[in-house]
Amino acid sequence: MRIVILSLAMVIGSMALVTVPVTTAQAAEQKVEAKKKTRRTPALRSRVYDQLARAQTLADENKPDEAFAVLDRVAERSSSMNSYE
Repeated sequence: MRIVILSLAMVIGSMALVTVPVTTAQAAEQKVEAKKKTRRTPALRSRVYDQLARAQTLADENKPDEAFAVLDRVAERSSSMNSYE
């Protein structure tokens, strides 16, 4: 009977050793996740995209002067654009 109790105690003890590090690792991972901050990334507004697409179309049509004129107008408004644009 003592052998059975001793064996049971050893099995339970070894299970605790295996379970504790996993739980500790999970807790550490959750702390790291909680510390991560979300960073907002600015997007390209449709008005700016439309002008850039228009300049690209003009360049593809072999009209570089008109394409540069569109890009110059976009550049003139650069003070109102976000960092991504």
